[in-house]
Amino acid sequence: MVLIKLLIVCGAVAFLYAQLKTKDLSDWHLVTQKFTFLSFLGIVFLSFLNWFLECLKWKNLVSDFKKITFKKAVEQTLGSLTASIFTPNRIGEYVAKGMYYSKEQTKKIIFLNFLGNSVQMLVTLFFGLIGCVFFFVLSPNLLEEHDFSSGFYFGRPSFWLPV
Repeated sequence: MVLIKLLIVCGAVAFLYAQLKTKDLSDWHLVTQKFTFLSFLGIVFLSFLNWFLECLKWKNLVSDFKKITFKKAVEQTLGSLTASIFTPNRIGEYVAKGMYYSKEQTKKIIFLNFLGNSVQMLVTLFFGLIGCVFFFVLSPNLLEEHDFSSGFYFGRPSFWLPV
């Protein structure tokens, strides 16, 4: 089990290194100009808050049939998120969380993980739609005023917006 976890971490590091090696980092100076130290601290804080809430969600989902500590929930959540980095559609998250439980419990764990992710997506969709409605109600002329030809990604044309 420890060897599998070590292989997952090594695979994630190798995957991230390969991704960074193939990326064009010439626009990095644009990122450093846009972000301040305060915004960096905000991003770090919100990331930790997101992980904390993700761990609480997992602890509550599993608590129906097995009581786990918050430390175990952190280990299982972060381990599964690490495994999901280099697998398509985060499928590694399901496999990795199943590894922490017996074979009899694996189906239930996969279902609970799917249920938690689905409910989270529905909540995100619901509040996102509410946000879009408020956004377009509060600023109805925004689409007419904004020049979308430059796209959203550091001034480069986006693949889905007309150029």
